[in-house]
Amino acid sequence: MKKIILFMVSFLALAMSMQAQEIVDSNSRYPYYKDTFDLKVNAPFETVWNSAKDLITEMGGQLAVQKSFQNDEGLFQGTLKSDNIVLTEGSDTTFNILQKYEYKMVYIPNNDWNIGRVTYRLLMNEIDETTTRLRLFVQLSGFEKRITNQFHFFKSNGLLEKEFFENLYSKLGLKL
Repeated sequence: MKKIILFMVSFLALAMSMQAQEIVDSNSRYPYYKDTFDLKVNAPFETVWNSAKDLITEMGGQLAVQKSFQNDEGLFQGTLKSDNIVLTEGSDTTFNILQKYEYKMVYIPNNDWNIGRVTYRLLMNEIDETTTRLRLFVQLSGFEKRITNQFHFFKSNGLLEKEFFENLYSKLGLKL
């Protein structure tokens, strides 16, 4: 009886330590992840707007949405959204590239990911003549052809957002 109790206590201690290790590994696996990527840029709205449009085009995307307007206070607001930009194609590399950018990607046993793509949505608000607020949302998707034969959608781990802002700041001649 004592051996059974000792075994159960040991097993529970091991399980708890493995769970704690999994939490640490999960946080270290996604060092750039945030729920919201919100940034203030010291540049006029029009300059940031044009640079962001150019950046999306340079990344191989088309603009699916590009709306801007002046609000009641005379400040500009706008939305830019790319179409799906293909990150990778082909069964040999897609899974590895999606894993580099994913945040808790769906698990499909014996999978065969064939296409990986990304969509950027950028909300912009002019704060004043020299400052623009940006909020960036990134969605990843991948096509799994062996088991589900459909696209699956998931969040970015923050690395794509970081790269986008770094490239945008570089285009603007600013440091992040």
